[in-house]
Amino acid sequence: MDRSAYVVKAFPDGKDRWKEFQEQGIIAVGWPDLGDVSGKNRDEIKELLCNKYGLEGQSLGSAISQFYSFYDEISEGDCVIVPHKDVVIIGVVEKYYIYDSSVTNEGYPHQRKISWKVKIPQNTLSLELSKKLRIPRTIINASDYVGEVENLIEKFQLL
Repeated sequence: MDRSAYVVKAFPDGKDRWKEFQEQGIIAVGWPDLGDVSGKNRDEIKELLCNKYGLEGQSLGSAISQFYSFYDEISEGDCVIVPHKDVVIIGVVEKYYIYDSSVTNEGYPHQRKISWKVKIPQNTLSLELSKKLRIPRTIINASDYVGEVENLIEKFQLL
């Protein structure tokens, strides 16, 4: 199977959701005021970001890039790496985009279901993959390291 890998930070809407990600088997992003975007295309979501959050220019470009990566590019079967302090959890995407209105006020209604496979120290990762964790973005494509991620899952699977 052709897989991709993504680093996803656990801070939707600026709040630490590491615990929720693990316990609920999810990854999530903020932008709760967008509402349910199921079935919307990139331009429609971009317009919502502009209207609901007043974004424009580079800020709008960055926001739509991040949100649309989460919404449309991450696919079932892809690997996700979620760093927190000195550990990472690695899992596999199980479901396409889900909008959970019950946590809109909590700031993380845009979700993907994840089957968590391993929880390991960050220093277990290669230096190159570790550098990806420090990029100041919510979603980072790490597909160049999908082989390494798959090997880590196979070697350390414990969840």
